[in-house]
Amino acid sequence: MNKVFFSLAIHNHQPVGNFDYIIEEAYSKAYLPFLSILERHPGIKVVLHYCGVLYRFFEKRHPEFFDLISYLVKRNQIEILTGGFYEPILPGIPEVDGIGQVRKMTDFIRDHFDYDPKGIWIAERVWEPQLPGLLNKAGVYYTTLDDFHFKLSGLRDKDLRGYYTTDNGEMTIGVFPGNERLRYLIPFHLPEETIGFLSARASDPDIGSGNIGITMADDGEKFGVWPETYRSVYEEGWLERFFGMLEANKEWIETMTFSDCWEKNLPVGRVYLPTTSYREMGEWALSPEAIREYEEVFGSLENLVGVEKARTLLRGGFWRNFFSKYPESNNLQKKMVYVSKKVHKAKLETRNSKLETQMFDELWQGQCNDGYWHGIFGGLYLPHLRSSSYEHLIKAEVMADSLMHKGKDWLDVKEWDIDLDTRSEILIDTPLMNLYIDPDEGGSLFEWDYRPKAVNLMNTLTRRDEGYHRKIQQAQKNSTGLKTIHGRMMSKEEGLEQFLHYDRYRRVSLLDHFLLPDTSFINFKDGEYEEEGDFIGFPYSSVIRRKGRSLMVSLARRDRVNRNILNLNKTLIIKYDKPVIDIEYNLSAEGVIHSVFGVEFNLSLSGRGPGRYLRLSGSEPAERDLLQHGDFYGIKDVHMVDEWLGISITLRTEPDMDLWYFPLETVSQSEGGFERVYQHSVFFPHWKLDIDPEVNSEWKGKFILSVEELNQ
Repeated sequence: MNKVFFSLAIHNHQPVGNFDYIIEEAYSKAYLPFLSILERHPGIKVVLHYCGVLYRFFEKRHPEFFDLISYLVKRNQIEILTGGFYEPILPGIPEVDGIGQVRKMTDFIRDHFDYDPKGIWIAERVWEPQLPGLLNKAGVYYTTLDDFHFKLSGLRDKDLRGYYTTDNGEMTIGVFPGNERLRYLIPFHLPEETIGFLSARASDPDIGSGNIGITMADDGEKFGVWPETYRSVYEEGWLERFFGMLEANKEWIETMTFSDCWEKNLPVGRVYLPTTSYREMGEWALSPEAIREYEEVFGSLENLVGVEKARTLLRGGFWRNFFSKYPESNNLQKKMVYVSKKVHKAKLETRNSKLETQMFDELWQGQCNDGYWHGIFGGLYLPHLRSSSYEHLIKAEVMADSLMHKGKDWLDVKEWDIDLDTRSEILIDTPLMNLYIDPDEGGSLFEWDYRPKAVNLMNTLTRRDEGYHRKIQQAQKNSTGLKTIHGRMMSKEEGLEQFLHYDRYRRVSLLDHFLLPDTSFINFKDGEYEEEGDFIGFPYSSVIRRKGRSLMVSLARRDRVNRNILNLNKTLIIKYDKPVIDIEYNLSAEGVIHSVFGVEFNLSLSGRGPGRYLRLSGSEPAERDLLQHGDFYGIKDVHMVDEWLGISITLRTEPDMDLWYFPLETVSQSEGGFERVYQHSVFFPHWKLDIDPEVNSEWKGKFILSVEELNQ
């Protein structure tokens, strides 16, 4: 039997913006007990990675945990991996920021543990062929990826007996293949099954003679945080038994760090890896239709050649396709790149090293990967994660602008293709607000930042079909049990299928609707109605004018309503020193038009909870929960209040409006099961539109959107 060099690499991560109580629970259920048991087994070596969010949390709440890590480092029992400090997807951010984040993490590890990391954890194992260059520049020598990456390059299990090298034509990096089968065995099956698997590999005649290197690289949260795992891993003693079995078989199993392998063993060979991540990520990046086709084809292929070959022969999509699957993700990512350019330009304007450090720290926090994609974890579907990304990006942008404008009055406007769709958007920046307008998508407003509070007031999400939605009824019948989260289908509440409504357009603001007169509130809320004109999602012409200390953006479209031509013009008026948007509407027709005209606004604050409510003029009760909905007539204004942020958004109209409002809720999956999530609130002020050129040739209206700070 060959000797097995077994590397156990544990990655621990919590997103920027996650709640402290969640991190504290993960600390008590996974991070601390894992190392406590490891300390009792000095013969076991482990590779560890913690993200910067966790290091900051430990530093603040549990400095004694640093002492435990330092002790295990000095005992030569653990290797610490570096990484992007705030866990970015490295190919998804500017290279200069990726290098900066890795160096920040490396410096932190050196300063706190007197340890020089040589290897790196790559967030979500997202690999692109240019990465060896970035990694070399950042000062690392090796990493770990899934065996899936290697098998897509034509290698098979018998070939994966150690680490390989890869390069970008100039620079080399070592890569350790993480075994997928072990990811699913540990800790969800008996420890004996893992030992049996290692034994089978050690005696596999296809591998031949000689020592074998095998790696299991996966999330540390599976050891206590994932459903049912705390009971099995610690209360029932799974981890204690597992370490004990490794020690009992030390004659042929030697736990080894990547560093030891790198120094003592030559690479097995050279490999060039495709653009991919772990297998499940590729599935999640597909469109809903493609996911369902993938599952059908995979099932058929599995019956023909077995599950292992099926996984090798069939691959999913590419991580970057989350930017095409979710426009909200694309806008966030492109804003991040836009802010990064600002920050690096502003760096040239300052010699204040403290301010520079703070500015980059905010930028890099905004690059944390979790809010940019969606799979088994909530990710993009969790409003507080998107909100956190926006918060840090806005803070970085405010710092950069303060350096470049040096305290002077200013109002910037540019036509810029920020979302890279080949068509320019209108970007307006003032000391108080950022406004992003898309003339080609209905003259819509898709981002509105209130800079003093670093909040995007249009952090919204569209209801869309997901590949897993058809499984919800099945999930409600499933029982609990110990399974990897990839195999769990649980529902957190009954009747979720009633909330599966899908939007025909992206939920942003300044969306101009013309509805049939008999359209009901329920029809509109559920998306079951007809538009009488082509204004939603269609191009508007735009004109930008400056007038004194104000900026005016006029957006216009000419189209048919009721078979007659209607001319719509809306003008936004912005002043540099006020968090107010004045919007003037003028509708004129060349024939008789009877319709319902309304303008849709999708608004968000810091989420739903205590101190967050709606208030309508003259209505009872005065405060309305964000999960309530309403159909009101003759309303002057509506206020969306967030006492936690200390601000209120006010929407006021002239003439008085009839108002529909409702919470937009999505149904998504998380590690705990399928769940309903409040995303934002929809407001639809509307009026009966009766235009007869012989009597009245136009309709005029005015909207005022404003932000007010609450008296604390």
